[in-house]
Amino acid sequence: MALASGLLCALAASAAAGASILSDGSDLFLVAGMDGDTLTFRLWALACLCGIVLSLSGFRSFVIGREMFSAAVAAIIFCALLLAASVGVLFTGFLALFHAETGYFVLDELDRPDDQQIVVDEFAPVHDTYWHVYRGGPFHYEEITESLFTDPDCRRLGANGRWSPFAEGDYTLTTDSQGRDVLSFTVDDAFCSNNGTYELVLP
Repeated sequence: MALASGLLCALAASAAAGASILSDGSDLFLVAGMDGDTLTFRLWALACLCGIVLSLSGFRSFVIGREMFSAAVAAIIFCALLLAASVGVLFTGFLALFHAETGYFVLDELDRPDDQQIVVDEFAPVHDTYWHVYRGGPFHYEEITESLFTDPDCRRLGANGRWSPFAEGDYTLTTDSQGRDVLSFTVDDAFCSNNGTYELVLP
């Protein structure tokens, strides 16, 4: 069990480090509906869980049945590792839950190639709701939110209050006279829109 836990711990930590590098920056790294940060935290939590199992196995192997001084030193080391791994599980688990509140919605209704998909990030941290729009796929997406604004005074795509038009499917996709895809949704108290309706011409 100790060997398996050690290998799984190393793999999870390596995968978490890789996911952290890929998710760095304004672009979106999305796997199975999870962004890079959430995936990173969950992988670190898995690595810490394996660390707990590894610490317990080490405690049993190097403390129980050993002479007093060696057992005491080993016990201190493994108890410290166990405490650190337990705190790591709690901390990374909390961060993963916090980031999981963000919803990512792939607009499958659009007939586009796999590398030109549109993803909307819907995030309501405290009171206001914010939306970010990305293009790409199947795992890496580039943010295109600012390119969608037609009003030079518009800086953020959001609204006062906790709104979930994409989670509730309350949006429309149409085609304009030039054949471009247009994403529309309506919310109250929008930061900058035409009477509460956002109409975004998708590239």
